[in-house]
Amino acid sequence: MNIGKYLHDFQNDLQQFIASEAVVSTDQLQEWQTMLGIMILDMEGVRGAIQGAADVHDGIALMAKLLDAAHTDKLDADQVRCLIEPLRDRLWITIEDARQVM
Repeated sequence: MNIGKYLHDFQNDLQQFIASEAVVSTDQLQEWQTMLGIMILDMEGVRGAIQGAADVHDGIALMAKLLDAAHTDKLDADQVRCLIEPLRDRLWITIEDARQVM
């Protein structure tokens, strides 16, 4: 779902009714209620994306601590890749989740 589209459509509908000073029908109120329900569900997706970004942040902070602790050791590319790949994958999933919502 695209929460931006629903917000835009909802705002346009409200502006039209305000400008026309028409009485809002029960059907129209039910449609708006449905749109609000969809937006609430989409907001849950935003929360998931934010949590995913927070998880990646925490992972990067942990990786920085691990690299700092190993600064006297020689690290090869495979070791660094093992630290970075899961974070990269999680970040990609988070980005895709956010794109679907927005």
